[in-house]
Amino acid sequence: MNYPTIYIAHPSTGELIGTSYADPDPLEEGNWLIPANSSLELPPDTVKGEAVVLSAQGWIVLPDYRGTAYSTLTGESIEYTQLGELPDGLTAQPRPTACHIWENGAWTIDKAMSDRLTQEEINATALAYLSETDWYIIRKQEVGDEVPTDVSDKRKAARLAVVR
Repeated sequence: MNYPTIYIAHPSTGELIGTSYADPDPLEEGNWLIPANSSLELPPDTVKGEAVVLSAQGWIVLPDYRGTAYSTLTGESIEYTQLGELPDGLTAQPRPTACHIWENGAWTIDKAMSDRLTQEEINATALAYLSETDWYIIRKQEVGDEVPTDVSDKRKAARLAVVR
């Protein structure tokens, strides 16, 4: 007997969590039992930063920003746990330096704040961050673990902020 594959969704989020096989219906020959939160429909493929979710209309692809997000007011990191677009006030991009403000959908240099801070202070902040996160680079070199994207992006911004 050829059992159909079912695709199972998380009962709370609807996110695809696995596959199984349908059981034959004991009351009706040729019919299959499809459990709640599952579908016979093949879910679409996703790429990094996306999740596939079972909705009333079938499988849909949603943005997946779960993990570290950043306040566009303070630059502070928070743990974000929901599927879908980030709400206003949050971004996936880390604040590069204390001299940056969120403006028009991106971090930009705040000229007034930048003028108050000396390049020495900017260098000290950026170099301190690089020093604090050097272990990611060492771990990648020694065991091959990837550097998280947010850390890599912020390290790049910190290197660009340093003037020697």
